[in-house]
Amino acid sequence: MPPALRRRAPTARLAALARTALLALAAAWQAAAATPLTLATSATPTAAPVLVAEAQGYFRAEGLEVKVRRCPVGRVCLKWLLDGEVQFAAAADLGLTVAAFSDRPFGIVASIAEAGRSVRIVARADRAVRQAADLRGRRVGVLVGTNAHYFTDTLLQLGGVAPAEVRLLPLDATDPLGPLLRGEVDAAGLFEPHAQAAIDALGGNAVVLPTPAYLGSTFSVVAAPPPGGATDEQVTRLLRALQHAVAFIAAEPQRARAIVAPQVGLDVRQLEPAWTRLRFGVELEQSLLTTFETQARWARRNGLVPAAAPLPNYLDHVREAPLRQLDPAAVRLVR
Repeated sequence: MPPALRRRAPTARLAALARTALLALAAAWQAAAATPLTLATSATPTAAPVLVAEAQGYFRAEGLEVKVRRCPVGRVCLKWLLDGEVQFAAAADLGLTVAAFSDRPFGIVASIAEAGRSVRIVARADRAVRQAADLRGRRVGVLVGTNAHYFTDTLLQLGGVAPAEVRLLPLDATDPLGPLLRGEVDAAGLFEPHAQAAIDALGGNAVVLPTPAYLGSTFSVVAAPPPGGATDEQVTRLLRALQHAVAFIAAEPQRARAIVAPQVGLDVRQLEPAWTRLRFGVELEQSLLTTFETQARWARRNGLVPAAAPLPNYLDHVREAPLRQLDPAAVRLVR
């Protein structure tokens, strides 16, 4: 072989390998784009990054076909994921805390929102309720198994009211306001948008009990594992779309609120109080695991999980690789 041809041969082989790699990447991109994915979320202000990403086309821009499916509360979203009906779900802390006691796998891929004073106890003024102590012997509605249940119990105890001193009545997730508006309960522990809707509906008859600023919740996205769930590549693209949504919310807050408000059943004015208590970001923080462990003990005491069940290792339910690949600084976990 002439020297010139010998010099060109390795270059030609490298070029062929590069073309093959590019074709493989293109095929993987097309396969990911062609695979429909479903993300289940409740219609709450904390879901704003998901709702904005859908409205702005950020999922499609990442080569994903994502359908956002609404559920009444986070625990229903998680049930759909654990039952294999959806590939992604978004939920607040307590739903994830309880789900980890099951033997079905899921991975928390990122938190997307934190809400301060995420739950408010809204009481009826005509029942002479002004503070937590006034709820002794009264009926208090809660959405059982949600953050509203956990924080209502916490707020009552901070107010010096023992669990046995009130009647906690379960609310229907499809009509959480009805019992309070009809006077069937004296107060209700509600998250947004239900709390604001109750305040507006009761008008001058609404009393909002004081809530410490440190009582907040985190809203996270979880993924089902393959096969049947999402691949790391798909998770990374979904998280990148949510990063774009968070950036949009920061740069265009008025437009973001205009997108979110009708999707959570509020007008922009009604959304404002909850919006001021929200912080958005795509991240994984060590504090999330501490919250899970605290809530797990509460869940055992309150019969949401078997009293003798061992505490899960919540790190086993964190799927950090996709976010670490996308944004290493956003992963702040201690292993």
